[in-house]
Amino acid sequence: MLLSAAVVGSVSLLNTSTDVYIWSLLKALAWSVYVVVYFSIWQYAFGRRDLAQIQGAIHVVTITSSGLGPLVLGICRDQLGSYLPVLHFLAVLVLLIGIAMLFVKVPCADPQHRLAMPQQG
Repeated sequence: MLLSAAVVGSVSLLNTSTDVYIWSLLKALAWSVYVVVYFSIWQYAFGRRDLAQIQGAIHVVTITSSGLGPLVLGICRDQLGSYLPVLHFLAVLVLLIGIAMLFVKVPCADPQHRLAMPQQG
């Protein structure tokens, strides 16, 4: 998430096609890590029993957000003349979420696995 925030926030710094290629590679790296973690953590955190319902609810939010993104960017461009204000806002939002993630403990749905883990603190 921290790399994603940096990638989104750096859009205004792109000046050449080389900048765009490097930016695209960094964006791909950030999102590939995100996707792997996103899909690998679900079973560990929530267990198998209700996994489909939880993922279904999250996918509705994700797809709705993806659909609203172009609308928000278009409104920003029409009202402010640039996409940059909303991109910088989103970069700060993603950065704050990334920082918060550093302090949130991932739940463990399997009590047996939880007992086998060494206790922290």
